[in-house]
Amino acid sequence: MAKKMPEIWEAPPHTLAKIEILRSYLHAWFSILGSTFTGRDLWYLDGFAGPGEYTNSPDGSPIAAVKPNIVVHFHEGDTHG
Repeated sequence: MAKKMPEIWEAPPHTLAKIEILRSYLHAWFSILGSTFTGRDLWYLDGFAGPGEYTNSPDGSPIAAVKPNIVVHFHEGDTHG
């Protein structure tokens, strides 16, 4: 039987690097795609997403990916959700 991991654990260095890349990259990418494909849904899938937070990082990759989308969404004036 596999050892059960705790719900929140310490993110290794490569995970912290991924989170920082997502923060900087997706904000720009969502802005570009959102202005190019107005009125269409944008989907982002992460097959290696972690728990959403770590003991050494408040935002995991799922949260880091969603936050720029929220900022772009409301910055562009679309409040329909």
